[in-house]
Amino acid sequence: MKTKLLLSTIMMFAFVVYAHAYTVTVNVPTETGVCYIAGNFNNWSPSATKMTKVSDGLFTAEINVTQDLDFKVCAGPSWDYEQIDPADNFQFSLEENPTSVEITVVAFKAYPQELEIVVWVPLEVKECYVTGSFHNWAGAVESTKMKFEGIEDEGNVYSITILGVPATLELKFIAGPSWDYEQTADNLKYSESDPVGTFVVNSFKAIFDPDKTGNITINATVPEGTKQVWIQGSFPNASWNWDNPKEMTKNEDGTFTYTTGLLMSLEYRLYNSPDWGHPEVGEADPTADLPNRQVTYDPENPTINITVWGWKVVIDGVNKVYDDYFTIRTSGNNLVIDGVKSKVSIFDISGKIIENGMVSGVYTSKTLNKGLYIVNVDGYARKVLVK
Repeated sequence: MKTKLLLSTIMMFAFVVYAHAYTVTVNVPTETGVCYIAGNFNNWSPSATKMTKVSDGLFTAEINVTQDLDFKVCAGPSWDYEQIDPADNFQFSLEENPTSVEITVVAFKAYPQELEIVVWVPLEVKECYVTGSFHNWAGAVESTKMKFEGIEDEGNVYSITILGVPATLELKFIAGPSWDYEQTADNLKYSESDPVGTFVVNSFKAIFDPDKTGNITINATVPEGTKQVWIQGSFPNASWNWDNPKEMTKNEDGTFTYTTGLLMSLEYRLYNSPDWGHPEVGEADPTADLPNRQVTYDPENPTINITVWGWKVVIDGVNKVYDDYFTIRTSGNNLVIDGVKSKVSIFDISGKIIENGMVSGVYTSKTLNKGLYIVNVDGYARKVLVK
């Protein structure tokens, strides 16, 4: 699974200015009912980008791109339906294909089938979601919120029709809008060879009650020198996911604050850089991640104050952000970048990509003309002048 890092302020600006719409058209077998596209433009999520059906066997999608394309097509919202002919990824250079491409997929691993799922849950359950391999375990998202069918045998009955896997389907039920409310039992399974579309779930880790929700404010006192702080947690529709990063607000006294939306409870952790490798740590073992923090909404005390002892990544006693880990220098008309984790992309000031490179360690660019460039290193960007 790929991790998407939060861009620095300058890269956010560059993305808004330089990302442009790109059209992908795909020819597929006529029996293909739905089509999804997944690649380096959407963090390789097979359920994130649904294509528009133009006619039988023809789908299209308009995506935002800032780099050369690398992608696959799926006949449903998970890798269970990925293309097998051709088996390799589609790859296109934006320099050679600046606006659009048309491709052909001959065959997929499988095609999704409509499947009705019914679940019986305790009366306390006010809303119910289903998640599973059919949509890449996306969690309690709006598209998998189940319909209330009524009360039966002193419990609530919910149903939903999903696109299921023809062979075996793993799933879970969630009694609220985040993973905090998932069932306590292990994953459930559905198989066509033993068709059981009706399930019973007796217990959940917690049960969501909209009447007991509110905004929770977290104030964090952090080590001196901390520049930025992010919060990750069991937020609705964005549970433990860097695709939707949440940066805390820095106060004049050096503390950081974040106020949630309406929640009953939150399991969370703080980070001093938008990366899983930069969490808070404790004095007992500064090399080990602390357990997740937990808070429950209390209308009498909606604000909590916490103290972060330290960060896992600390240099010379000063807490750093990722910008401090790589350096860029000029050597003649070449750029030399030290500290690369995986990828470098270089753009000219108009947003045209000059070159891409996959490397760990030192990256040296080709000879560049004089001028201003935007260099993106592992998701972070800086402006660099070649004189």
